[in-house]
Amino acid sequence: MLGNPHSGGLAARGAADAEGHARAALLARLGVRDAARMAEWEVVWTSGATAALRLAAEALPWRAACGAAAFVHSRSNHTSALGMREYALAEGAEAVCVDIDAAEGAAPREVGAFRRALDRPPTAGAEGKGESLAVFVLPAECNFSGTRYTPEAAAAGKAYAAARVKGCERAFCVVDAARAAGSGAFDLGAWHAADMVAVSLYKMVGYPTALGALLVRRHTAAAVLRTGFFGGGTIDAAAVDADVVVRRGDARASGDAGDGGGAAPTLCAPRLEHGTPPFAEIACVAPVLATLEGWGTRGDAHARAVAAHAAASLAAMVHANGAPVCVLHGSPAALAADPAGPHAAAQALFGGERNERQGATVAFSVLSASGEHTGHWDVWRAAEACGIVLRAGCFCNPGACQEAIGAPSSLIVERGRAGLNPCADTGGGLVDGQPTGAVRLSFCHMSTFEDADAAIECIRGVFCEGAGTAADAKAASFPASRRATAPSPRAPAPSALVQSDEGADCEETGCNGAAAMGLTISSLFVYPVKSLCGMNVRAWSVDARGLRFDREWALVHDATGRVLSLRDHPRLAAISAAVEVPADETTECCVLVLSHDLRGKREDFRIPFWADPDQAHARPLERAGARGDAVGEQCAQRESLPPPDDLAEWLMDATGVPCSLVRFGFDSTERAGSRAPSAGVAASFREEVIRRKRAAGANGTSAPSARRDALDELALHSPVIMAGTPKPASQRAFTNEAQLLVVTESSVAVLNGLIKAAGGGDGERPMDALDFRPNVVVGARDARGRSVPAWTEETWSAAWLGARVHARVVGECTRCSAVRVDRATRGTLRAARGGALAALARRRRGRGATFG
Repeated sequence: MLGNPHSGGLAARGAADAEGHARAALLARLGVRDAARMAEWEVVWTSGATAALRLAAEALPWRAACGAAAFVHSRSNHTSALGMREYALAEGAEAVCVDIDAAEGAAPREVGAFRRALDRPPTAGAEGKGESLAVFVLPAECNFSGTRYTPEAAAAGKAYAAARVKGCERAFCVVDAARAAGSGAFDLGAWHAADMVAVSLYKMVGYPTALGALLVRRHTAAAVLRTGFFGGGTIDAAAVDADVVVRRGDARASGDAGDGGGAAPTLCAPRLEHGTPPFAEIACVAPVLATLEGWGTRGDAHARAVAAHAAASLAAMVHANGAPVCVLHGSPAALAADPAGPHAAAQALFGGERNERQGATVAFSVLSASGEHTGHWDVWRAAEACGIVLRAGCFCNPGACQEAIGAPSSLIVERGRAGLNPCADTGGGLVDGQPTGAVRLSFCHMSTFEDADAAIECIRGVFCEGAGTAADAKAASFPASRRATAPSPRAPAPSALVQSDEGADCEETGCNGAAAMGLTISSLFVYPVKSLCGMNVRAWSVDARGLRFDREWALVHDATGRVLSLRDHPRLAAISAAVEVPADETTECCVLVLSHDLRGKREDFRIPFWADPDQAHARPLERAGARGDAVGEQCAQRESLPPPDDLAEWLMDATGVPCSLVRFGFDSTERAGSRAPSAGVAASFREEVIRRKRAAGANGTSAPSARRDALDELALHSPVIMAGTPKPASQRAFTNEAQLLVVTESSVAVLNGLIKAAGGGDGERPMDALDFRPNVVVGARDARGRSVPAWTEETWSAAWLGARVHARVVGECTRCSAVRVDRATRGTLRAARGGALAALARRRRGRGATFG
C-alpha cells in the first residue's frame, strides 16, 4: 500500500522506499551505478522533460545576475529548451544561438544574438548578490534528425557561454537528454560539464506518460536553484505575519537565498518538488526500467542498424529519370553523395556498439521526379494508408527544421502569424511550393527490419515515379479521361434521360456546347446524422445547401465538444439514422429515427422536430467539425434537440461514449432559394408548437410547408451532365468539404482490382460505393448502355444533376481511415496494409488518397 510520502505511517514509508528505488533505477539506466557517483546527483521529479526544463529555467538566478548574464543554446534544441530563454530575456540577459560541432570540442559559431528591451533596469533580487551568470543548453541527441552531441561539445559550449559574460562567476550547462536517455547508450558520468539533465520516462520506455525528472549535480547547481513559489512539502516553516520562510534543504532559516552554509551541499529536490509527488507513477519506474536491463547498449545498436537500413534505402531511391526520391536531413544528408555508397556510408554513420554520432532517427523530405517538394502531410497520409506510423511537421524543433527546409526566420515568422503551423495539416505541408516541415522515422530496440522495409516500400510504391509495380501498371491501364466504349445490350438506356454526346441538348441544359456523357444516377443516399448509416432513397429534394437534411445533425462528445467521427468511433457504423417526412406535406413536423441492432434486435428512438425552425435557444460550438478539426465560421451555432429525457441514455448505450445530438444552425440572414433558415431548435417541442401557432394566428398565415422551396428533386436514373459554371456554393451543414459527394461504380470496381493486384483484401468483403459514404452514385453504364470509364469524375469541373441542380466541383474527396470501417460487420476495421487507402495513395503518387 502506498500513500502520500509527506504524511506518516506504513503507506508513506512504502511510497518513500519506492521513490528511492526509482531514483536508483533511473540513475543506473543512465550509467550511474555506484553509490559514490549516485551521491553526485539529485533527482527532482517532474511531469516530463518539458517541465524539467521549465523548472531549471525558473530556478536559475537570472535576477541575481543584474543583467550580466547570457543564455546560449544550440540551433537544434527542442522547443521546450528554446523556451527557457524567456526567463533569461525577462531579466536582461543576452540570448545567443550557436551552431556547434556534434562530435568535436570546437568552439561554437554564433548564429544570432539579441537582448530584450526592458521597461526597468536589471536589479538584483533578494536571492543574489549580483553574481554574473552564463547558461548553455544543448540536446544530447537532436530529436529532429537524430544527430548526437558529445560531452566534449557540451564542455565547449559551456566555456563559450562563460566567455560571453565578462568576469563570469557562475556557468551552468543544461542537457536535454529526453531523446538520448532512452537509447541505453547515454552515460551520465561522461558528461562532466553537465550541471542539469532533463529526462522523460515516456520517451525512455513509454510509461509512465506523465513523469520526468530534472537531474541536478549537487556540488554545482543545487545550491543556487530555487523558485519564488513554495508549495506543500517544500518548507519546514513559514510565518504568516512576517516575510520569513524556512525551505527544506536549506542550512539556515532566512528569507534571503544563502549558499547553504557548511561543507555539505544544499539539497534542491525537497524545495523544488511542490505538492504531493506522483508516488503511484514513481513506484512504476524501477520495474519498468528493469525490462530494459537485459538489453544494455545492444538495444541501441539494433535500433541504429534498422535506422541505417532505412536511411540507406531512402538515400538510394531514385525516380525513373534518376532524380532522388528523398532528401535526408542532419548527418544522414551526406549518404547519397558518399563515394562508398549509401549502404556502406550508413553503416559507418549509424554503426558501432556505442555510437556518439547518430541515433536511430531518419528525417527526410520527398521530392518529385522534377525535383519539387511533396508536402510532408501528403507523405503522412500515404503512410497512414499503408499502416505506417511516422511523424510529420517540425517535431517541436524550430531551429533544426528551419535549417533543414532552408527558410529564413522572417519567412518562418510570417507563416506562423498567418496560422500556417507546420505541425498542423494546412496545405499539405507546402506554401507556394516550398516545404514547411519534414517527415521522421524513429526506431527503438523493439523495431524490426520488416518495419523499416514496410515504410520503404510505402514511399517507393507511392512516390517513386516509374516504379513499375504490378499495381501501378494496372492503375495506369485505366485512363483518367472520358472515353466511349461499345454499347452493351444488357443495359438499355432509359430514353427519357438520354443526353447526347454531341451536345444536341446543350441549349436546354446550359452546357455551352461541352460534350455531355449520358451518365445516370444509380443510387442516392442521405445521411441525416454525420458518421451514422443513412437512407437509400429513390428520390429526394435538394437545394443550395445540398440534399435536404443531409448531415444536418451530428453527435458531439459531452466532455470535449468534438464531433464524433467514424474514423475515431467505428461503432457508429452500427447505428443508422432516417428522416420521416409527412406524405401530405400539410405540416413541417418530421421525425428523426435513430436505430441499431447491437443486441440482435432493432431498437429505435424517434425524435419529432420542426423541419424549418426559425428561432431557438442556441449556444456556441467549439470549432470542431467533420474529423474533430475545424468547422467553418458559418457553424458557430449548435442546438440542443428537444428529445425525451432518455435520449442521452440511448446514445450512451449505442455509441459507448457520453454524447449529445446537435443540429446545424444556418445563418439567419440567408433565405434565398431554400427553406426558412435555422438558427437553432426551440427549448422544447411543445413550446415550439405553441409559438408557431401564435405566430400563425398573429400573421393570418399557416405554418410553412414541410416541403421547402427546393431547386429540384433528384431521383434514381436522373441524368448527370458535366458542363457549365454554377454559382458559388452556399452554406453546408456537417459535411467535410462540400454539399454533395459523388462516386462512380466504375471507379469502385477498378479500385477493388488495384487492391487485389497489390495483394490486399484477402478474406475481406470487396469495397462497394457505400463504403465511401456518397450522396450520389453514378452507374457503371451510361444512358446508352456504354461502360463508364473509371475515374471520369476526376475530370469534372461542374455537373448538372437532374434538370435544375447545377453543381460546381470543388475538389476531390480526401480519404481517411474511416474507409477501413466495415459497416457490414458493425464497425470492424479492414487491414491497413494493402487496403483501399494504400491503393489510392499509390495511384495518386503522393497527391493524397482521394476518391470521389
